[in-house]
Amino acid sequence: MQTAFLTTGKKMELTEEQNEAVFHREGPMLVLAGAGSGKTRVVTTRIVHLIQSGIKPSQIVGLTFTNKAAGEMKERIRKMLHLDVLISTFHSLGARILRESAEAFSMTPSFSIYDDEDQEKVIKECMKESGMLVAAGDMKTVRAFISRCKNSLTISEDEDPVHVDLFRRYQEKLKNYGAVDFDDLIYLPALLLREYPEVLAAYQARWSYFMIDEYQDTNHAQFELVKLLAGASENVFAVGDPDQSIYSWRGSTMRNIMQFERDFKNARVIRLEENFRSTQIILEAANSVIENNEERYEKRLWSRLGQGEKIAQFVGGDEREEASFVAGEIKSLSLQGVSYDEVGVLYRTNSQSRALEDELLLNSIPYTIIGGISFYQRKEVKDVLSFLKMAESDRDFLAFLRTVNLPKRGIGEASLAKIKEAFEAQQLGIIPFLKQIVSGSAALSLPKKQREGLVQYIQAIDGLREKRGGAIADLLSFAIHDTGYMQFLKGDEGFEDRQENLNELFAKGLEWDMKGGGTLTTFLEELALKPSSQEAEVGGKVRLMTLHNSKGLEFPAVFIVGVEEDLLPHVNSRGSQERLEEERRLFYVGMTRAKEKLLLCRCLFRSIWGQERTQRASRFIREIDPDKLVKAGKKERAPARAEIAEEDTGETLEGAYRVGDRVIHKDFGVGEIRDVQLGSLGIVYKVYFTQDRSLKSLVAKFAPLKKL
Repeated sequence: MQTAFLTTGKKMELTEEQNEAVFHREGPMLVLAGAGSGKTRVVTTRIVHLIQSGIKPSQIVGLTFTNKAAGEMKERIRKMLHLDVLISTFHSLGARILRESAEAFSMTPSFSIYDDEDQEKVIKECMKESGMLVAAGDMKTVRAFISRCKNSLTISEDEDPVHVDLFRRYQEKLKNYGAVDFDDLIYLPALLLREYPEVLAAYQARWSYFMIDEYQDTNHAQFELVKLLAGASENVFAVGDPDQSIYSWRGSTMRNIMQFERDFKNARVIRLEENFRSTQIILEAANSVIENNEERYEKRLWSRLGQGEKIAQFVGGDEREEASFVAGEIKSLSLQGVSYDEVGVLYRTNSQSRALEDELLLNSIPYTIIGGISFYQRKEVKDVLSFLKMAESDRDFLAFLRTVNLPKRGIGEASLAKIKEAFEAQQLGIIPFLKQIVSGSAALSLPKKQREGLVQYIQAIDGLREKRGGAIADLLSFAIHDTGYMQFLKGDEGFEDRQENLNELFAKGLEWDMKGGGTLTTFLEELALKPSSQEAEVGGKVRLMTLHNSKGLEFPAVFIVGVEEDLLPHVNSRGSQERLEEERRLFYVGMTRAKEKLLLCRCLFRSIWGQERTQRASRFIREIDPDKLVKAGKKERAPARAEIAEEDTGETLEGAYRVGDRVIHKDFGVGEIRDVQLGSLGIVYKVYFTQDRSLKSLVAKFAPLKKL
């Protein structure tokens, strides 16, 4: 049953379940929205309904995880009601709260937001100051520790004291630099609202209704922030799908959605199970896979879009043959009228893209990799934005370090280390402190040539600051040209590409000014909160991406490659039911990106870390009803080596022992399977026997091997 919902003269068709969610007014509600079930429509239409029923737009907050999703929701509401509502990412909301209440943390409201690269530089400084050797592995461990503490809002008593000390040093240094990191945008506001009841009361009086998209992706700090802001009314409308929870490595926890009814008393739960994206066969296959997970809410997706085609399954000899099949099928789809940007190729790990890229290039198929370096992470863009940070903040020492020798001014590492040490020991801003050095009134003394270089730098930054209240485009133009940066770049080999990127950045500034985007602070904040990887808005090209990066996207045709044990599910999930279930959810997410065609590809052999290994079909394929699958592959192509072996012997690798299995032989003793191949005599094992430390090749049908 569908219900019509009126908005400014237009009718929107809603299902009975969607309608129930939209017209929910007070108290907590959890909407279990399956993939492709129209959750964005539900959230936006509910906001419209609340406003039409008398709730002030200023009382409503919509929270999402991406700028793209927030933008889409804003635009839909604008079209319905011709007004704006506060819809932002969690981190944008946190930044807003932090800027409004910066004094509570003795911070300036114009704080900088550090990205991953900046964060690593600060951690490296802290590690050096504490006497630690800075190794890449240690850096990764420390970063993960800091992030985990902030996401959980706690530091456990049994944590490594060295890490705890580094956390303290790191936070102090950020404060000294007038900066926060990405996690701080949730961590600090949550602490603020916990510790200052009067501040919390003010926000609770301002905001009364909270709509949260992708609730399954929230971490503990985000949950606490919402719980605090919602207060006693608990007007939390959470939309999410536990079956699409795939970001535990990023700090998100399924606990929030699975325990929603415990966290918010008297919560109502609604299931949206009708899918408006995929055919029934695709959904039935996805249902049969995800139902093998134990930690989930029961639901089954269904569709009115017809049964559709069976899911194609291709088995190649190796990754080159797999990639060749994918390229050939894409060519065939193109001839049938499917445009390249209607095709998504998904894989578990980034390393799998190489063979695919080679074949796509060979076949002149245009492609783009989603998740590559973001425009705003490119060196020349970050350089210019660092100049703007110097115009805005007088404590951002990383911005100073990045820009002081652009162009080169002869200020070396040793001098910069002295400047840093002296700067951190006093309270002046960077430019006033540099002026003291130049005038000779500071305790620190530098050679004449370096002082002259600092004079030039001070003049450049002062010139920028004079334009601070004006147009963003003027600031960008000054930073690009008047500082000497563009002239400096002309010596670079890739100058034309860099120039094009800076022209694009300038165009962004013009667009910002034309839209009345706001101050330099808000401009820098928006760019800092852009995703660190490339988003999917690319036309005319096949899109390659990891399964994680496919979340939220859809394509008429989807290829999932490498559907093999120890790849999907990943080898890291071995021995952990929790990790295995997340791998299954990841596969489920990939399957439900497909609208009409879903092709699952795998290999019998794959090169991993430079070694060719035998691969087995993923257990996830075996969880699909065989009647939903059909074999794929051109009959006229030359048979692969694996197929020749299968035809000659009648054997396959499906029941074979796996690399790493421990076996025993009646004559040779205990050994370990090092390789598995199909030869003219069938399955052949290469086994390393510990008794005589030898590697032997044994034909399976003749070798008396038993698995230990």
